[in-house]
Amino acid sequence: MFEYAWQIYPRKISKKAALKAYTATLNKGYEESELLSATINYAKSREGEPDKFTLHGATFYGASERWKDYLEVEADPDDWMRM
Repeated sequence: MFEYAWQIYPRKISKKAALKAYTATLNKGYEESELLSATINYAKSREGEPDKFTLHGATFYGASERWKDYLEVEADPDDWMRM
């Protein structure tokens, strides 16, 4: 599922570090569907915005749990296909 989320993620920097953070988050008991929804919402929020202000994946999925800020908006995993 990480590969799917990575396709959606708006800034492709340090994939290996992002995968490590993503996996660590899953190991804490969070669901992949939660991470995917947050990724979709974050990608939508960054549309048209400068890349330099877009979080690296390792930060988004990392210990600070920034991804949780993007769970509040309902997202259908199929939404990314319409982006």
